[in-house]
Amino acid sequence: YCYFRKKGEKEITLYGSKSERKGYTIFEVDMKDDKFNIKKDVEGLALKAGQEYEMFDIAIIKGEMDEVMDKYFFDFVGCKKPSISHLSGYTSWYNYFQNINEDIILRDLNGLDRASGEVSIFQVDDGYQAAVGDWLVTDKKKFPHGMKYIADKIHEKGYKAGIWLAPFNCQKVSRMAKEHPDWLFKHENGKPMVGCIAWGGAYTFDIYNEEVRAYLKEVFNVVLNEWGYDMVKLDFLYSQCIKPRHGKSRGEIMCDAMAFLRECVGDKLILGCGVPIGAAIGVVDACRISCD
Repeated sequence: YCYFRKKGEKEITLYGSKSERKGYTIFEVDMKDDKFNIKKDVEGLALKAGQEYEMFDIAIIKGEMDEVMDKYFFDFVGCKKPSISHLSGYTSWYNYFQNINEDIILRDLNGLDRASGEVSIFQVDDGYQAAVGDWLVTDKKKFPHGMKYIADKIHEKGYKAGIWLAPFNCQKVSRMAKEHPDWLFKHENGKPMVGCIAWGGAYTFDIYNEEVRAYLKEVFNVVLNEWGYDMVKLDFLYSQCIKPRHGKSRGEIMCDAMAFLRECVGDKLILGCGVPIGAAIGVVDACRISCD
């Protein structure tokens, strides 16, 4: 969606797509030539003979900001009210990046006793796993007691426990990449496609592979129900829709992927991260909308 507001006026005019499932909606503005274009990314889309396809479903809403946004998100798009209004607390990422271990995490957990104001969540970020993609194999040197132990310690403090995953990715050196090359989506030449350049390069699981879906369901079951985490920060999600495939556009693939994640997570919290916003609206509980 996008909106325009003339200088000195309170009212805005919003243009918003109802859904990105038919393909990404792209708003382009050229102020110099006074042009406003609305486009649809339908690369990769395959239709059967005679099949109808609705390219656009766009709302145009005028009014003051809060009124317009409520009409767009709740009345037109059909979003529910967010399940949470606010979370505050801790993430390990910005202090340590991947250089975390059990001692550091527990030290900082105890350090939050001195925090002023409400603390509601403590989130462990990248660095606990043996490799990206091998989510259920904890690095025993760094976390000798495992990740359930950490969640239990967080809960003892009265906080929600959060943990980071990049569920669609696996490092080139991961066990999953070596043992299940058929789970990865590939270039036309048959070689796995690198979905992101982090961790020395990572491939992407194809969520349309039933074995991939079964694996990720098991991962979330363990993380949320056996380990006991209350929130998952899910990162690098965009990698799922880089390549149109199976006759689907990028927008449809990303919407499918987000619906699958919500199915896996159930009523636990999702912090979306590195995800196209349109596909995340109404699915995640909170969302990082910028780079790190």
